[in-house]
Amino acid sequence: MINKISKNINAYQLFQLLRYASMIVPTIFLSKYFYSQEHIGIYESFLIFASVFSFFWLSALFSTVLSNSKSHESKEKNIKNAFIAIHLINVMIIAILVISNLFLHYINDKEIICLVLYIFTNNPSFILEHKFLLYTQNKNLVTYGILFFIIQSFLAAFIVLLHLDIYYLIYLVILFASIRYLVSLFMIYKIKSKFERTEIIYLLKKSSPLLFSFFIAGIAEYIDAFIIKYSFGNSVLTIYRYGTREIPFVILLANALSVSMIPILSSNLNEGLCELKKRSTFLMHLSFMGTILLVLTCKIWYPLIFNSSFINAVPFFYVSSLLVISRCIFPQTILQSMQETKALMFFSLLELIINIFLSILLLNIYGAIGVVYGTLIAFSIDKIIQTIYVVYYKKINLASFVNLKVYIVYSLTLVLSVVLSAKFIK
Repeated sequence: MINKISKNINAYQLFQLLRYASMIVPTIFLSKYFYSQEHIGIYESFLIFASVFSFFWLSALFSTVLSNSKSHESKEKNIKNAFIAIHLINVMIIAILVISNLFLHYINDKEIICLVLYIFTNNPSFILEHKFLLYTQNKNLVTYGILFFIIQSFLAAFIVLLHLDIYYLIYLVILFASIRYLVSLFMIYKIKSKFERTEIIYLLKKSSPLLFSFFIAGIAEYIDAFIIKYSFGNSVLTIYRYGTREIPFVILLANALSVSMIPILSSNLNEGLCELKKRSTFLMHLSFMGTILLVLTCKIWYPLIFNSSFINAVPFFYVSSLLVISRCIFPQTILQSMQETKALMFFSLLELIINIFLSILLLNIYGAIGVVYGTLIAFSIDKIIQTIYVVYYKKINLASFVNLKVYIVYSLTLVLSVVLSAKFIK
């Protein structure tokens, strides 16, 4: 069982890369052809708002489904009940979004309608990829990722070539989400197990601690974006977003590995730790080497991929690249597999407090890039505390899940590469 799930990790990581590529390609098209940073900021703001109202509870719910689905019967039951749970939360989220906007007016009427339609159709469609992951349907998962990438890229190219208003891209993204939603409905209809109110309540109750943890852990990214937006406007927000995407394949591969390892660690801790060390070591080779290469050459490829005005995003990229050091170790995955939800909530809350405090403090000292410094420091502190908790309180040897020699050498090399590129390469 462990080997079967382990093989599925690669497919899930590839899918995450393809899905991210399907989101980043439109922004590349927009930056290269005729669209100003102000217009691109409208599209970026739409994606930010949609993510704010989705990322934390979807991650928590699906993590609960993955860790509690052992048999074929439990998988079918959890997938079907999770689909209903998503709709219940969706209705509540949409109500909060609409009511809060009536009083705060943070987005206009056109954007609120687009957000409601996108959230309603997009969030339930996440059931597709997790169904493929849960059933180890690797070919379906990769095929879905390829179609996702091709269709989303085609939509962006279509808008750009016809020089249409930026809102048309948002409309087409909503249309694509609606199609995926209909496919999800069809898939759920084919599952034979019945909806069970008690099981839906159980899933919601079981995922609630993780929901809070993911929320406070991830909301800092969006708080930072809002601070930038309202301190400097959409143009600086666009530079900030383009510069702080980190290295996309790193965060995607790391998150996919973390999610996929939960059932393995839950089934057998010792075997899971060995698998985690082996796979995280491979991730270090790939992530650090790729990041170092990109850091040393970013002043060349940034203007080529985007345009010359985006060279101002390079300093943001330098700081964000250092997050790779924390991304490549996984104490949080071990704690999730052990259902240490209270500890994770505490660590996430501490990270959020530190992040907000440092972002505001360093913003006043260094400008917009000070927000990125705050994120780097807060995230690093969080990972250090989690690792200490795993080692000293859960009695798990650090060397059992981290290849220390490889990790230290790569970390020092990355720091030196950032200094070299920032100070001496022009």
